Amino acid sequence: MTCLFTVVLLALTTTADAGPPGADGCCATPHSIAMSMETYAYLPRSECTGEGTRWVTGPECEPVCCGATGGGAEQWSFRPDTPRGACAYFCCGVAQVEMPDVLCQGEVTGRTLNDLGFEAYKAGDMVEAARMFSMATDQDPELAIAWYNLACAQALLRRAGKGCDHDLTLAGVLSNLERSVELDSRRRERMRADSDMDDVRGTIWYRVLDGADLADSEVVSRMLVESTFPQVTDGDHGPTAKLVFAADGTVRTERLTPTVTVTPGEETTLTVVRPQQGTWTAEAGAVVVDVAGKAVRYELTERGELVRDGEVKWAELAGECASE
Repeated sequence: MTCLFTVVLLALTTTADAGPPGADGCCATPHSIAMSMETYAYLPRSECTGEGTRWVTGPECEPVCCGATGGGAEQWSFRPDTPRGACAYFCCGVAQVEMPDVLCQGEVTGRTLNDLGFEAYKAGDMVEAARMFSMATDQDPELAIAWYNLACAQALLRRAGKGCDHDLTLAGVLSNLERSVELDSRRRERMRADSDMDDVRGTIWYRVLDGADLADSEVVSRMLVESTFPQVTDGDHGPTAKLVFAADGTVRTERLTPTVTVTPGEETTLTVVRPQQGTWTAEAGAVVVDVAGKAVRYELTERGELVRDGEVKWAELAGECASE
């Protein structure tokens, strides 16, 4: 169902910032508040834009600035010597993220961080809430309520249109929700009545988490009709097509406009799907798609993926933030 075209895209100019004299590179800003610890990736000088970056000399933080081992980078730690006297996470001797004063006193627990997150949640600051809840899950990975609250804060950030700004995909929200239910089954009842979860209820992942049985072919049939499945692609560009199942038993591919990000001089390969139509039949945990007399069987996973020969080909949540 696919034909492959190779597209070579060349960027003629770059917007690199020269940076201060003596700087070898820079530390990029945190790429995700969904991560338990925000990370700063080291970039060589030629790749630094200067916007939202901290210029450094190579020996200071190379190759990883913060939040990871290796390269001589310090581990994250609390130190009460920031300008405002609050604790902060430090890396390479530089304060990166200031913390509330309460975290400077005594042992920091997952419960403490979760409570701070809930205060931010009640105040409507979902960015800070997500940050605190994420830190709570790192401090206490078995704290179910922190995983649940993190999913709620992330879902609300997405509802406000800020999800892809922080790499908060539906998959990330649902993964945290799933973890909370694994740790405490009572979270399942809570999510059913929680309006924070309204925007994720229609996904296959959520419905399976809520008890839907993929071993029932009728359940599979309903889910296929009520969802669409973008193509899973390699590289930075988004899906170029999606698979659509109709209630009358027909299935078709529809083209999507991919977003392509290239590096000067690099070759980018796009998989372009021709619009086609065929028929489909639901089975227990699978669907058989027949196009022009050629039948292909896909397994349907609990996360809404269509898998063939062990490889995910189409997925309900594929490429969500590719165009952002």
